[in-house]
Amino acid sequence: MSEVSIQVDLGTVDYDSLKTDEDFVREAQSRLPKAMEAMGNLIGEQMWSGIQKAFGTKTSEKAKFIRTAKENYMKDSAQKKRMKDFIVGRLKDGKAKQSKK
Repeated sequence: MSEVSIQVDLGTVDYDSLKTDEDFVREAQSRLPKAMEAMGNLIGEQMWSGIQKAFGTKTSEKAKFIRTAKENYMKDSAQKKRMKDFIVGRLKDGKAKQSKK
């Protein structure tokens, strides 16, 4: 399977309100569900593609497979922590870029 690029939509962030580590974590936590869902879908799609190439699975099973993969990904607490930490890092990078303006 190929490597997955993490895409997190930060939308509009009020970087001025992010002052403490807790502020960054709270903001990341609010964006976590959508990020986990998007990543779960992406991983499911990539897994499906690999399985279909290897085994020629039926296209009719694709939606169920991807939904199950996404649900499993979203339940994984280690994945949630990694995604939250990733979002916090992106928020801190965004704040640093804003400060340089």
